[in-house]
Amino acid sequence: MASDVMISAAAAENSPGQSHRQVVPLHFIRQWRRHRGLTQAQLAEAISLHRGQLNKIECGRRPHTRRVLDAIAARLDCTPDELVRRHPSHTSELETFYMSLSADERSRALDLLKKAFAR
Repeated sequence: MASDVMISAAAAENSPGQSHRQVVPLHFIRQWRRHRGLTQAQLAEAISLHRGQLNKIECGRRPHTRRVLDAIAARLDCTPDELVRRHPSHTSELETFYMSLSADERSRALDLLKKAFAR
C-alpha cells in the first residue's frame, strides 16, 4: 500500500497510467481551514480563488504558489510555515495563549520573555 502513495502532484502527472495512486499533499491547508471553521467556498472567496482550485490544492492535485499560500495563511491567522509544517491540533498551551493576545500584547509579552531569559 505504501508503494501506491505518491508524494506530489507533479509526480502523478509524470506517471501516465498511474491514476490509481493516491496523491498526498505536502501541507495542512485543509486541516487549518477546518480548524478555523471555514468551508472551501468561504476560504476561496476570501482569497479570490475558485473553490475548485482550492480543492485541488488541498488534495495535492495542484501545487500552491507563494502568493496563494500567503493569502491562505493570512485568512487562517497562521503563518505560511505553519500551513506546511504543523497540523493545527499540535499547538502548545503557550502558543494558544500567545495567539489569543492582541498584536500589542504579543509584542510586550515577547519583550518580557526576552528580558526574563536573557543570558
